[in-house]
Amino acid sequence: KDVSYVKLISKMLSDGLNSPLVKEIREEKGLVYFMHSQVDKIGNKWIYRISTMTSSSNLETLHESLNSILSKPKEYLDQKRLDIIKKSVKIQNKMTSINRFANIKDILDESVNPFIELCENVKIEDINDVYTKYFNIEKFEKITDESLFTLEHPEVLKQV
Repeated sequence: KDVSYVKLISKMLSDGLNSPLVKEIREEKGLVYFMHSQVDKIGNKWIYRISTMTSSSNLETLHESLNSILSKPKEYLDQKRLDIIKKSVKIQNKMTSINRFANIKDILDESVNPFIELCENVKIEDINDVYTKYFNIEKFEKITDESLFTLEHPEVLKQV
């Protein structure tokens, strides 16, 4: 039900060079080369994820920086940022309608139209309500290359 809101929050956090995640973590602190968040559907579950790459020496500072940004939604998810994303979505939708075969995923994804409709009428208060409902940073799972390897190769644990 709230997938479109979470997608919008994801765009507010990571779309563009002036997005909070990119600006604070990549540009100002130089901790990562890229920073992106998105919402994916895996089976019948929706998953919000933040993707990046950094050195192991930056990992702790990266986690602290992420926690700092995600713990202050009213500072980063404001009306100005919402207006920028709404305009971006409108332009992207217009481009997709002109060249409708450019991104087949948008055509097949049943969550795209509700997302576009939401962007036309959403209020910042609604964004903050959904953020409070789903973005509890204590419940976020941090997956590193090492932990991902362990998940993909559980037989390694048996050998240890």
